[in-house]
Amino acid sequence: IDLFVKEKKERAKNGIKKVLFPARIIREKGIVELIYACEELWKEDYKFILNIAGEIDTQNKSHINKKDFEYLIRNENISFLGKCNNMPEIYKNMDIVVLPSWREGLSKTLLEAAAMSMPIITTNVPGCRDIIKNNFSGLLVPLKSKEKLKSALKILLNDDELGNKLGRNARKIVSENYEVKNINKQILKVYNNFLMDR
Repeated sequence: IDLFVKEKKERAKNGIKKVLFPARIIREKGIVELIYACEELWKEDYKFILNIAGEIDTQNKSHINKKDFEYLIRNENISFLGKCNNMPEIYKNMDIVVLPSWREGLSKTLLEAAAMSMPIITTNVPGCRDIIKNNFSGLLVPLKSKEKLKSALKILLNDDELGNKLGRNARKIVSENYEVKNINKQILKVYNNFLMDR
């Protein structure tokens, strides 16, 4: 992890940071709010690339239309990665993860990003706030708030030290609460309690 942080610092020297949106390209994942926030920051001359790791889910009623998708492809500040099966490698090459989702179960994406010590911005909704504690292991923003999302992005783009601290705390939370061996112990405990009560 220390080497991972060192690599991020080296990349940051060129002034171009990499922001990752790791989700299906549907409105319910907050892609519209994120694009707005990024556009506003680009206008303010912030230097970063928005990387989108996901596909359009045409079976979902909230998928974006063809015109919006073509905009993502054409925008020089956006890198469309498509569906990725090598997410650990993707995370290693990013500086910030943003998932402004409207709703989640227990987000596997956030668990993976936290395990990789990534600075994370997500929404204050169930499934996201269960993993990310605001100002401790990431930044939480209100649901569908474009301006708050922009502000959170600005904070992490400006403060590498804070981002690294949040990332370390996120990894600690995941290690302590969501490692497979710990989950298995909890499941076995439930089974044992059930059998003892019979």
